[in-house]
Amino acid sequence: MALLSYGKRLMRRILDRWGYEVHRRPHVPKGMDVFQSLKSHWYDWRPTVIFDVGANVGQSVARIRPLYPRARIFSFEPVPATCEQLRKNVSGDSLVEVFALALADRAGEAMIQVHGASDQSSLSPGLLADAASFQSQVAVPLQTADAFCAQHGIDRIGILKVDVEGFELEVLRGARELLARGAVDFLVLEAGLIPGNPRFTPLAALNDFLMPYGFVLIGIYEQHGMRYPQSAEFCNTLFAHERHLHRST
Repeated sequence: MALLSYGKRLMRRILDRWGYEVHRRPHVPKGMDVFQSLKSHWYDWRPTVIFDVGANVGQSVARIRPLYPRARIFSFEPVPATCEQLRKNVSGDSLVEVFALALADRAGEAMIQVHGASDQSSLSPGLLADAASFQSQVAVPLQTADAFCAQHGIDRIGILKVDVEGFELEVLRGARELLARGAVDFLVLEAGLIPGNPRFTPLAALNDFLMPYGFVLIGIYEQHGMRYPQSAEFCNTLFAHERHLHRST
């Protein structure tokens, strides 16, 4: 035991010298990785259905799958070229279903602003005034999360991840029925930290919308704009339904 303890201390010193920090799960500090934090702090909880809204080319699927290998993942990516790449990237995973549509607060069709960087394409109306923010527009189908779940027989969403460049509230409004009956456990949402930037939905607006449905902000992750001489611009957030919280008495 003494030799093992010495080996651990030596390894920590070596990693510290190289600029690394080691944490033992489930004690990973909040703020490092939103999905790993969720897995570490709720290690007995197992989602059966995960929604990846704004899936892009599958970055979140790659992060989620090792943590929840048996979950069904529904990936939504409306931009045709990006969706095609997404399908290729997840083709080996039989539990991932890809849908070429945007979840919104209504059914129908809308013009999405296609950006040169595929992860920045957006339906946010506030970006239309800035022609430099996108390269072209393409019509994409819209559907609400409530209608989609009714159509596909989905009773509960374990994780609702939404990263849609300023269109987050519209997605959540389309899930009002699910939220009202407590059919969503956790939400992972991109949020803006600078007021007035139409590319990011303000964190305060997300919090105000979700509080009446019993959701509590658990942590702020992967903050951008902190490494450089500029203000914090945006981050990922984790909201949990209050039934998953252990409150002290």
